[in-house]
Amino acid sequence: MNIEDLRKRIDEIDHKLVELLNERTRLAVEIGRIKRDLGEEVYAPEREEGVFKRVATASRGPLGEKSLRPIWREIMSAALGLQKDMVVAVFGGAGGFTDSGARQKFGGSVTYKYQATMSDVFRTVREGRADCGVVPIEDSTGGVTTHVCDLLIKSPLKVCAEIILPVAGTLNPGLVPARFLVIGRKSAAHTGNDRTVILFSLPNRVGALRDALAAFEKNRVNVINIGSRPIKGKSHDVFFVDVAGHTSDARIQKAVGELKRRSIFVKIAGSYPHQGA
Repeated sequence: MNIEDLRKRIDEIDHKLVELLNERTRLAVEIGRIKRDLGEEVYAPEREEGVFKRVATASRGPLGEKSLRPIWREIMSAALGLQKDMVVAVFGGAGGFTDSGARQKFGGSVTYKYQATMSDVFRTVREGRADCGVVPIEDSTGGVTTHVCDLLIKSPLKVCAEIILPVAGTLNPGLVPARFLVIGRKSAAHTGNDRTVILFSLPNRVGALRDALAAFEKNRVNVINIGSRPIKGKSHDVFFVDVAGHTSDARIQKAVGELKRRSIFVKIAGSYPHQGA
């Protein structure tokens, strides 16, 4: 085939793609209508991650997951925008790191509301003026931000997704992963490949952290990340941990039950689908 023949074939495929994308979107919009009638959230992070994985598995090349994910991100973003006027509250201004992370997650077809403070993000979602919010979980040193910990402790909102965005490092050359949390009115549903955020504070005594972590080890719960920050107005720190599994898993429930007996304060801040294998 010559170039003209190949281009004609591409045009024919484009026509079929448009027809199929419109049909897919009509089905997604109908699902959104049913969800609204049932009083359910339109955005389902657990479904989203499953779609990405199925699309990547179905591909026989040359397109891999790295190429397919952003394509399907915009396809699903367009459907979300038509299901309802989906609003995402974002910490900071347009063009900032958090905005870039939010757009990587939700695409270009939803509405973004930029908020001056993280408290404003939480308040906007809690009051129903946004479907979910995006906040940075790590500060410039790579530690958990104190303000996010304070807000997660006090708020009824839950972590329902995470965003990993490669950004230029301040201490080391090259790109480093920046992490953001998606905050919603409920956790993501169980997928079988999840992470759960748990906050806890401990009595000020030797061995307290060792004893607390033993609750996870005893129940075979893998602690992925751990950090600590001072609690505003308190004399003790709060520990922020990500563990492998979902809050509905029996082993996590047992571990949290034991953790409560060894801690001053414990809160499950939400579960979200893990993006890795």
